[in-house]
Amino acid sequence: MNSIRIFVGPSLAQADAKKIAGFDYRPPARRGEIHAAVVDGVSAIGLIDGYYGTVPAVLHREILFALSRGIPVCGAASIGAVRAAELAPFGMVGVGAIFEGYRSGELTGDDEVAILHAPEELGYAPLVDVLVNIRATLKAAEKAGMIGQKDAAALIQLARSRCFRERKFEKIVRESSSHGRTGDDAQRLIDWARANWVDQKALDAEELLRVMLRPLQPPPAVRFIATTHWRAAIEEAELFLT
Repeated sequence: MNSIRIFVGPSLAQADAKKIAGFDYRPPARRGEIHAAVVDGVSAIGLIDGYYGTVPAVLHREILFALSRGIPVCGAASIGAVRAAELAPFGMVGVGAIFEGYRSGELTGDDEVAILHAPEELGYAPLVDVLVNIRATLKAAEKAGMIGQKDAAALIQLARSRCFRERKFEKIVRESSSHGRTGDDAQRLIDWARANWVDQKALDAEELLRVMLRPLQPPPAVRFIATTHWRAAIEEAELFLT
């Protein structure tokens, strides 16, 4: 087997991703699936989305294992951007504005990209608004003159104060109207955002796919030591995946 495996959904719907042919598309990655891709003999890996919380997340050492075998690993948009920012010194390639935000320190928490979504049979449809998309949309609203910098910053702080499972842009804006914004101002911003929403996660995911259509350079040599802890973690993950 010699293919490029992409883990995607819900940052970009798989139906939209599959418009770009030539990749082996898989659901969000779980712990052990990067390791399994290496064992399967893939030529490159694109990590966009992955589970965490109730499902064990992709290990950093899985990615290091892939890199040590000379397999390029690219990340963007969601957990892929987080892992790429963390592992860029070891050769993981980050793509997109969200990756750059994490690398620069502008973005810090994992909850910036965390999302509540529907199950696989419903296409992993997003059920809330992601903080990085709220940020991007408010930045666009500032440029369009729909909101001032101070008000945009206040809305971001209000969004950050909410659990990622409860972040809905319209609800946050309406709530802000009880803290100085008028109802009319709130509605104008909501209407503008409906027509001009910036889905930064989807934009970055699409950019990763375009990057991976081009020939990829092999990663720099990475020394990997298969410790007892590593073997135990992978054995546990393999049991979970079966």
